[in-house]
Amino acid sequence: MKKIIWLFAFVLCGVTAAYSQGADADWEAVVSDEFHFIAYFPNEPTKTEGKIDTRFGKGYSRRWTLKLPDIFYEVSVDDYPDLTVEMNYKPLNLFYDTVCNDFAGQYGVKCDNYNTTVMFGEYGKNAGGRGKDVFVTVEMYLARQRLYQLKIVMPTAFEHDRQKLEDIRKFLDDFVLVHKKENESKYTYGLPESLSQNYKSQ
Repeated sequence: MKKIIWLFAFVLCGVTAAYSQGADADWEAVVSDEFHFIAYFPNEPTKTEGKIDTRFGKGYSRRWTLKLPDIFYEVSVDDYPDLTVEMNYKPLNLFYDTVCNDFAGQYGVKCDNYNTTVMFGEYGKNAGGRGKDVFVTVEMYLARQRLYQLKIVMPTAFEHDRQKLEDIRKFLDDFVLVHKKENESKYTYGLPESLSQNYKSQ
């Protein structure tokens, strides 16, 4: 059982920060200048937004969601005006652990597989776990009071379906943090310095 879990975790966590210039033409791109990211979905996602009330406090969430018959994909950008999380090892990892378990708990899953991921200086976590019927994975980046999340839920029945696993990996790999500098038309990788907050270890 553990071997299967870690094999799945290895497939999901082999995430690179490379931006795929050759993304498949049939994948739908979401490009958000305002929220500084580019994401690719297997089909066109639905955008929703609204106020949220969580254990971290009240905030405002924008979500791009794609619910297929077999896999759930979502990118969310949540702003918490009063959020205070120190950008060092212990409080930041505790925050990520809580975020993952809050989402995974909706599916009866506990996050128990973690992988540190750094994208253009932003310290994040890829986390997830396996339940009786589903795998859950969440990739998270906290930049000051803004939380970026990539969320995936997949039935355990597809754990040996290489195409499904490749689709998941592509979704994670092709997500990139970007912004445009003033008076420039091209994107620069990473978040603006005014928004970005680098990870500091203790």
